[in-house]
Amino acid sequence: MAKDLTLKDHTFSELKRLAHVRGFPKEAKAIQDYLMALMVMETFEGVTALMDDLASTEWIDFPQAAMVRRMAYERTEALRKQRAACAECGGSGFKTVWFLTTYHGMSLAPKKHERLRDIHSQGEADDFSRVLQVWMDDNPKADRQMVVSAAENCACRNRVSVLQ
Repeated sequence: MAKDLTLKDHTFSELKRLAHVRGFPKEAKAIQDYLMALMVMETFEGVTALMDDLASTEWIDFPQAAMVRRMAYERTEALRKQRAACAECGGSGFKTVWFLTTYHGMSLAPKKHERLRDIHSQGEADDFSRVLQVWMDDNPKADRQMVVSAAENCACRNRVSVLQ
């Protein structure tokens, strides 16, 4: 699988596997509905497993997008319950991480980003920002530095549930 392949791209290529079934959507809006229904699976593996099941079923007519979405929700229910109990992200599937960003001089043109692995909360990030600001005030010729936050997939989001 290509490194830059998105879930939408993967889902579209998987959906094309059923293009031979009578009633396969022809209009862009209908195809978009199916893509959104399949993407409920949230992972490449989940989409592939659901499409394997759909491909192995003898269909008289192509199933409605609502039916595919319902199948996807049923399969991911256990994963969502497991994720809700995650202490790291509180069930969102994402966690906040912090970086020290260094800029060229006093501009806002980034020079480098360093992950702050010792920062685990907004309070700690605020404390470090205050210390950094004092240092910058004492060193006016130094490059500007800021603490910035970003979202990262939580490990619970990357787990693949048993899709049966």
